[in-house]
Amino acid sequence: MSFLSEDEEQFLFEVRNDLLLGNSQGVINAGVSGGDGPTDLARVLLRVYTWRAFLAQGNIATVLSEAKRDSDAPIEERAVAILATVQEDALVDGAAADVKALLAEGSSSPVVRLLAASAFLLTGDRDEALRTLRGVTDLECLALAVQVYLSMDRPDLAEKEVAAMAAIDEDATASQLAAAWVHIAHGGDRLQDAYYTFSELQEKFGSTAMLLNSMAVINIHMGKFELAESQLLEALGKEPSNADTLANLIAVAQHRNKAPEITQRYLNQLRKVAPNHAWLQFTTGALNTFDRVKESV
Repeated sequence: MSFLSEDEEQFLFEVRNDLLLGNSQGVINAGVSGGDGPTDLARVLLRVYTWRAFLAQGNIATVLSEAKRDSDAPIEERAVAILATVQEDALVDGAAADVKALLAEGSSSPVVRLLAASAFLLTGDRDEALRTLRGVTDLECLALAVQVYLSMDRPDLAEKEVAAMAAIDEDATASQLAAAWVHIAHGGDRLQDAYYTFSELQEKFGSTAMLLNSMAVINIHMGKFELAESQLLEALGKEPSNADTLANLIAVAQHRNKAPEITQRYLNQLRKVAPNHAWLQFTTGALNTFDRVKESV
């Protein structure tokens, strides 16, 4: 169920699809040359998708300098500006209050709900993110809920969201991606189903670092480390600063017993481009736990 008109859907289809598939540069290019949208909302959302693409690339400064937080700015624009502020510093004073105030004004907008939930996730508040997404039938919102449930190790609840998405539009890119994520979470024979989905999307819409990473992760699960490395190096060529690619390359390098300096090179790059990446936080936490145990012995 879409909150957009048919003309708005058609105008925004490519940028929405590209953003879902990780083609952030394609979204930015479309934002520059996208032409005049059919409605004010379509034009606003094109700018919002463009700013989201900049955020995906880690270019927070551009969004902070362009997206307005003034009360007379469109609420979707204010939402992406607040998201950029939180992405720059998840511990910034008043972040949660700003997001909640925005929701109080624009809770009927799926775009605002999506960006608000994304901001809550950056602050580590998954429960608030899920509350924000509850009851929304927009596919992007449902796909984000799937990701949250999977991060909580609740593939059963994620599966319910995927079923709701399939009932709306089973063939939509968001629905296909969400189903594949759940397949990966379950593992086993379902890994092949996920791989087929990513391969099909790649064939249909072109290769992106996100799709290559997704297929590489499956190959890592199946012990196909050489193929995974090939896909990750291709992804790195597309986006040299992609944090997930670097994290996955570290894992593959360790499995393939690569020279320590290669692993260290990827690790240094990851620390530079994404110092708060989940992989780094996990390994740092594990090392700190080890040190505490060692000291207590």
